[in-house]
Amino acid sequence: MLNITFWPKGPLFFGGVEEIGGYSRPRSLPVPTMYTVAGAILAALVDRGVIDPELAAEEVRSGTLKFFGVFLKARFLGSEGLSERRFIPAPVDWLLSGGSVVRARIPSSGSLKRLGIGYLDSLELPRVPLITPSKDARRGPYDIWVEVSRGSVQWDRFAALRTEYQVRTGFEMDRSKKTVKRHTLYSREFLIGLRVRSPYWGVSTQVGFECVVDGPTDLLERTLAILQGEVVRLGGEGGSAELRLSTGRQLEVPIAASQPRQGWYLVVSHLPLVKEKGSNRLLSPRGEVEKFIGPVMGVTGWDARRRTPKPLIAALAPGSLVKLKPISEPPATFAEWYYNLFGTLLPASVPG
Repeated sequence: MLNITFWPKGPLFFGGVEEIGGYSRPRSLPVPTMYTVAGAILAALVDRGVIDPELAAEEVRSGTLKFFGVFLKARFLGSEGLSERRFIPAPVDWLLSGGSVVRARIPSSGSLKRLGIGYLDSLELPRVPLITPSKDARRGPYDIWVEVSRGSVQWDRFAALRTEYQVRTGFEMDRSKKTVKRHTLYSREFLIGLRVRSPYWGVSTQVGFECVVDGPTDLLERTLAILQGEVVRLGGEGGSAELRLSTGRQLEVPIAASQPRQGWYLVVSHLPLVKEKGSNRLLSPRGEVEKFIGPVMGVTGWDARRRTPKPLIAALAPGSLVKLKPISEPPATFAEWYYNLFGTLLPASVPG
């Protein structure tokens, strides 16, 4: 396995596929999706002649080439020198209240059923509070993270992620043609700074994004030799990052299998969802979704070969909690290779 970390080299922009125009000011996501991270790795390998693009897609589709993440990597300076710490998204029942991290109460299974969380008729959560924190408690999908160390999740070692943005103005682009539209200006908010604050390690302003890759030994060896220290494109609007690679015998996170047992899981990467035709079953590439707690969001990416946006995917956001039930075979909707980039899951325990 390879641990691949992207260390930003300047302003970054992780956005959607909308045509950016003068009537909107999109803001970059604080953390790239697996579309972006895996796409950057595959593009770098294709550009350097390590792998053919069609072969890369087939390797991902078949499960020969696997991607896990996205994880947060932060460098802290302590009494023993510089140390790097890995974090995963905290469960949705962790919130910020008065500047502190708190655990909110999760309703019991019976309460979830009364709220309509089970076999859903749509991908929208009911408009009722699922947790009962204090009035000033709040959080976004990427606000709070928990540390992974020594092969397990350190649930008592949490950290808060803070972002800094800068507004920039440029010409509106036709993304399919990569040309500038005449007489059009637009503004967007670039990500120019990340800060991780941990009660245990202090504050870090050296924050990167990590992905773990597993695949054929020869491919991993060539990847390590060719991409170490390389600067590659990351996200849109000319963003870039330096790659640092290291080898590992196994994942430090106890990731669930592709078809996990029935039970609750923490969503580390986005988990795609689709409603089965002719029934009320909600399905994912990892199994049937019986219950979930967390927001559903649209995920997409840019197909560099076809120069078109990838289809919009409805997916559970990182940090969501989901109860899965095994299925004999994923639906045909998930046959496209890029669905296998998503769905990194961690076994979790939910009361009730």
